[in-house]
Amino acid sequence: MKKLSRCLMRVKFLAFSDTKPYSFNPITYWLRSFYEKNGTYSNEYEWLPTEYFYEDNIVDKILSESTDILCLSVYLWNFESMMRVAREVSLRDPSISIIVGGPECHAHTEDDWFDKYDFVDFAVYGDGEKAFADLLDWHVDPEKASLDSIPNIVYRDHVAKHAIFRFREWEEYSPYLDLSDEFLAEYKSFKSKVGDDAFVYLPYERARGCMYSCAFCDWQGGLHYKVNSRINDYKPEIDFFVENKIRSMHIDANVGMLKEDLPLYEYVYSKMQENDLKFIPTEPRNMAKLHKDKVAKIYDILCKASPNYNVKVSLQSIYDDVLSYIDRPDVPWDKHKRIIMKTKSDHPGIKVVPELIMGLPGMTYDRVNETHLEFTDIPMTHIFSYEWILLKKAPAYSASYREKNNLTYAKVFYPAIFTGTDTGDTDSISYSDFLKDPSIPINKNQAYYIDMVYSTDMGIKGVIYHKMITRLYNRMAYDPKFGREWLTEYLNDHSEFLIDAAAKEAELQEELFDTYGFYVWGKCDTINNRINNYEAVIDRYIDITLGEKDP
Repeated sequence: MKKLSRCLMRVKFLAFSDTKPYSFNPITYWLRSFYEKNGTYSNEYEWLPTEYFYEDNIVDKILSESTDILCLSVYLWNFESMMRVAREVSLRDPSISIIVGGPECHAHTEDDWFDKYDFVDFAVYGDGEKAFADLLDWHVDPEKASLDSIPNIVYRDHVAKHAIFRFREWEEYSPYLDLSDEFLAEYKSFKSKVGDDAFVYLPYERARGCMYSCAFCDWQGGLHYKVNSRINDYKPEIDFFVENKIRSMHIDANVGMLKEDLPLYEYVYSKMQENDLKFIPTEPRNMAKLHKDKVAKIYDILCKASPNYNVKVSLQSIYDDVLSYIDRPDVPWDKHKRIIMKTKSDHPGIKVVPELIMGLPGMTYDRVNETHLEFTDIPMTHIFSYEWILLKKAPAYSASYREKNNLTYAKVFYPAIFTGTDTGDTDSISYSDFLKDPSIPINKNQAYYIDMVYSTDMGIKGVIYHKMITRLYNRMAYDPKFGREWLTEYLNDHSEFLIDAAAKEAELQEELFDTYGFYVWGKCDTINNRINNYEAVIDRYIDITLGEKDP
């Protein structure tokens, strides 16, 4: 185990964030502010600037700064690129201590994890504050601090006992306010790199955990199901966002469930009125699944605050039996629909944006069609239909669950930085680079692999068909003639054609799988030398049905 001896040790974080919309990951400030309030040796550390983007010279930069401890915040979309950088850093300077944590760190559940990533010294799982603080103490005084007593850490041949971090047991701290000058400097630097006009949001957390165990989600990673709320006052933090024109995304699992949620948004609204703001400084990402009356009140506040507000509705499916298969609690669709329609009626200028998961058990072609027809009644403005990603900490990772529900999964090369990117976007992957080595765009954080889950009843063909109908809906949503009548007639005329088209695309995907060992979820454009989003594939079939392209 590496033990450092520098008088003033230098800590550096990597938190690559090339996904769109851009997210400014505040992990450095969560851990640093906690340590400076509760740690033993805060004066022994210097905190180097966080790296939010992959650059070709990033290893040289890390070494030139005389980094002592390199920390990685890993997610599905940045794992490969981050670990590649860390491996090279370790090869060039083995004395640097490397700590990995985040949702994509599975060292505590995979026996061979340290064989694959032998350059890592410590992995942190679950809540990281106490574990990270204890590790910093150990690096300063390894004789006084005992590694065996540190919770939530993993190193070779050792998995520490898990401990839930409870905010109420520690002096209150704020990752946004305690180090506000440095926080703002890095935030503004981030904004300047992506362009001042680019949409950037700051994850804003008030509570951790979720009491539910939806099959597709790894929110609690099976570690705990209790909600752990912060003890500090939200008002100074919202004031800070308002003053500095920061857009934050309230990322709690069930916004609307806590007592403070409604008054929090009333306060947000009052600050917008007071400062004549045109943007919402804090808005929710995940609404409560069962507290719909409270959710409706929060929707009402947000729609008053912004007449063109995008009301995001996490549905996954409108069918009770499908929701039961994935252990997703929710109110019946009829009630959910009435709430959404009332919100739309009260605020005609808003956009309503539902989220669905494709490939769910219990779905059929008719149900895919009927779902989209139901959405015309509201009407929904734009639909997000997401691939079901197999997350290693989610209940669906269990083979017995997948067998029981007739599910399978396949590795997919995902070139899009989230769905919906324009097919001419400069972030498209170079096809020639991909042919030379499919890992090239992955290493540069321009793409990532997913394990896509889907029902064997409809197969990959069913996922593609679902994408087609969603794409059709989104293309037509603003057309004056679009509605239930138009879509009903369209589906009667063209559904069979699109099912056949989905079957052809499924065959092509199987050929790609035979060649590469994974599906390529995009259009391989040899002429323009790029891999575009999968929408580019789907559009050519929709163009035919709309008479915009010859068969």
